Amino acid sequence: MKKLIGAIIVIAILVLVVGGVFFLYNKEQNNKELENVIEPLAKDYFDKYMSANTGSNTYTVTLKDLEEANKNGENYDLSKFKNCRDTSSVDVTIDYKTGKVKKTEVKLEC
Repeated sequence: MKKLIGAIIVIAILVLVVGGVFFLYNKEQNNKELENVIEPLAKDYFDKYMSANTGSNTYTVTLKDLEEANKNGENYDLSKFKNCRDTSSVDVTIDYKTGKVKKTEVKLEC
């Protein structure tokens, strides 16, 4: 009887571990997908609404900024970010010589 209970406990632990790993993997994949969606939107927003002449080389574009732009006539598809906070953001670092985006860093709060 003790062996049966021990086997059931081991099986339950294995199922929980495999399920947890699968859940975390899916969440990471979903975040990567969201990062790939928001990054070009932030770059476009930066090009249209932000100036590279403010003395800073890193600018932050938040999900709220993109929502406000939509209210003012833009057509950014933000439907995938329903479960994300408005403070989710992309830090856009620019190259002053070219005025173009050098790198981006996505900070999702979903």
